[in-house]
Amino acid sequence: MKYLRTTTKEKEFWHGKYNRPFKEIFGNEKYEDLLKEFLQRVLNQKINEITYLQTELKTGNLVERAKTVDLLVKTNKKIIHVEMNVNNPVYLHLRNACYFFNKISSQTKIGEDYDLEYEFIHIDFSYELKESKNIVEKYTLTNEDGSKTYLDNIEIWEFNMDMANSFWYNKDEKNIKKYKHLIMFDLDKDDLKTLSNGDDFVAKYTDELTKLNNNDAFQSWMTYEEDQQMILNTEKKMSYNEGLEKGQIDSKIEIAKKMLDDNVPLDKIMVFTDLSKEEILKLK
Repeated sequence: MKYLRTTTKEKEFWHGKYNRPFKEIFGNEKYEDLLKEFLQRVLNQKINEITYLQTELKTGNLVERAKTVDLLVKTNKKIIHVEMNVNNPVYLHLRNACYFFNKISSQTKIGEDYDLEYEFIHIDFSYELKESKNIVEKYTLTNEDGSKTYLDNIEIWEFNMDMANSFWYNKDEKNIKKYKHLIMFDLDKDDLKTLSNGDDFVAKYTDELTKLNNNDAFQSWMTYEEDQQMILNTEKKMSYNEGLEKGQIDSKIEIAKKMLDDNVPLDKIMVFTDLSKEEILKLK
């Protein structure tokens, strides 16, 4: 299940856990009924209506690039932010928290007072959670013993998607029935057909994902190798732009400044610090 490409010349089947198919289905107003049912199963509560919000978050900084989230919706006096995380880099929680609190900040600035009307829910569907032993972890802002809440309108939910998959492969019928809406994201089309038997929601999701995979334009969008390279490039950009390597960069800058003061040749500074020529010249 880790690889999309097969050894034959058959078309790849893009699982729903990947960024593009996930957004194509659940971020598309055409499939609002699917998203509504999905969130009802995830949150175990009735969803009356859904308003899709802009997924590109403004940074308020002309230098900083805009941040794009996987899914952002408003429903039942709730703002729900969803991220599908195929892997689990060390900065994952920090990055997603930045996106989440960015939205909280922008929402509470509306009007002349602080908006206490909305509940904010961030949901992570995460793979490779090696240290997690629960299917879902729920976080709130409380004091040390949990007796007092700092803010009662903020929740973070993180689902262990690999654990959900284990129910399928271990033929755990009770949990398969309970967590079909999580298991479906990492199954091939044959397993999806089996999982969807008797479940209209999973059946419709399977049908739409299959149609998407049969679409030549979608299939030609990129290869698996290109997708992996794009993921790698994106992670590098996020690491830099969000300051997660700030300490290392600051250290290189200080070293470069000292080398400039000692009249060390530019090419040697570039090799020693791994800074570009342009970055070093800006330090003069």
